[in-house]
Amino acid sequence: MRLKAAVILATYRGGSPLRFRQSDSAAFSRWGLHPAPGTSLREASAVQDTPLTGRQKGFAVHSRFPEQRTLTGHGVPGGDVAISLTSELSKEYQQLFDTCEIRPQRQATVEKLVGLIVQNKERYRTAGQPLAVPWFFIGAIHNMESSLRFDRHLHNGDPLTARTVHVPKGRPVAGQPPFTWEESATDALKLENLDKVRNWTIPGILFQFEKYNGFGYRTKHPEVLTPYLWSFSKHYSTGKFTADGKFDPEATSLQCGAAVILRRMSEAGIISFDVEGKPQPDFEDTAAPSISALEPLVTFSQTEKSEMAKMLQRSLNTFPGIFLKVDGVPGTRTSDAFQKVTGHFLKGDPRA
Repeated sequence: MRLKAAVILATYRGGSPLRFRQSDSAAFSRWGLHPAPGTSLREASAVQDTPLTGRQKGFAVHSRFPEQRTLTGHGVPGGDVAISLTSELSKEYQQLFDTCEIRPQRQATVEKLVGLIVQNKERYRTAGQPLAVPWFFIGAIHNMESSLRFDRHLHNGDPLTARTVHVPKGRPVAGQPPFTWEESATDALKLENLDKVRNWTIPGILFQFEKYNGFGYRTKHPEVLTPYLWSFSKHYSTGKFTADGKFDPEATSLQCGAAVILRRMSEAGIISFDVEGKPQPDFEDTAAPSISALEPLVTFSQTEKSEMAKMLQRSLNTFPGIFLKVDGVPGTRTSDAFQKVTGHFLKGDPRA
């Protein structure tokens, strides 16, 4: 659909005759619009059409009116711009998620992170269930904000031994430090109003991820898909807000994006969504994920327990003649059963 960028802006304020500022030039020149400063929106709209994507339309509206801020994003400059989850933005998120491919050189790291999140699922579930926030959403945020450390605030990774000192500062307000991780997590989720969210479809989740960090990439650098969601995937290569608040087009995020974590969990069958896009109950409560999906996530061990190994054991138990104790230890018996089904032992098995 072809839209006039100027008309978008005029519509945003009821068609009032706003005028372009010098600061608008860069934003609109990328779409072939070159209005002179002072040109009215109506005048400019009569000059030229340009096809805009959903990302560009959102950028056009929200970069033009930085004073219209209602949502709080604490991660990147300009992250608190007023953006809502429209049907068009939902389609964008879904399309990006459907086409997300993890970069081969990052796959091992992603697998390790997913495994660690699943191992701590019960802690995420304990924090999330009273607020109706999915455990996997909290796990992905925990990775982004605290590197999966349980001695850090979920808000921003500050130590639990004191209230937060970085944005958001002074949290939690109630209670006295040191805080438990669960206390801090509950405060962080409520601060972001996540306890009021009811849309936990894939687009809804990705919107909340981006909102948690802030919409600065979308509003200030729409040429870069936010690494907070897409780092380690083929949707992202370079471009990053650095520690001093400056954007460096050559800098690269070294964190795995939250959407990439979600994508890998979906690929592995750890989480699933129904035909309406809503999360289904955990697989251990319904059906077991596929053996092939779980294989790269489980390493042979006679002592180490993991949730991934439990899932694998449940999956193996669906095959005739296999009766494993679901204890989460992927030892000899589990590897023997795995070999019976697949023709090879678990990775890490000395017999492999």
